Amino acid sequence: MPKPFALISSSDIKEQEFFDVLRASGGVIEDASALAGRISRGEQHVWVSLDNSLLKDYEADEIALISQKLKGKPWSSILLDVSRTAGSEQLAVAFAAACAQRWPCVVYNLRDKVFSAQELLWLQKTGSGFKE
Repeated sequence: MPKPFALISSSDIKEQEFFDVLRASGGVIEDASALAGRISRGEQHVWVSLDNSLLKDYEADEIALISQKLKGKPWSSILLDVSRTAGSEQLAVAFAAACAQRWPCVVYNLRDKVFSAQELLWLQKTGSGFKE
C-alpha cells in the first residue's frame, strides 16, 4: 500500500502549471479531468493529484504547523501516494523539490512532520527520502 504525503503551497496552483511540473519531472498524466498523474522509474512509482479539497480535512493544529513552516496560508494541495518500493521516495522528493523551485510549498507526512522547501532541496541533493 502506498505511503501518502501532501505537498501544500500558499500559491494557487493552476491545472496547467501542475501538469507542466509533472511532465518536467518525468511524469505522465493519467487522468486529466481528475488532475492526476504518475511518476515512475522501473518498479518505483509516485501517484500525484492536485486536490485542494483535502485542505478542509485538516485539524486546526495541523493547519498551524503547516502555516508556520510554509510562512503563509495553505492554498493548494497535491497528494503524493508513494509506493513502498525502495527508491520511490526519492522520486517523490525530486517532484516536491521541483514544485518548491516554482512555488512556496512544504510537504506534510499527514501525521506530524512538515518538510520545508529548504529541507526538500537538501533531501534531493543528498538522495534521501522523507524521514519518518
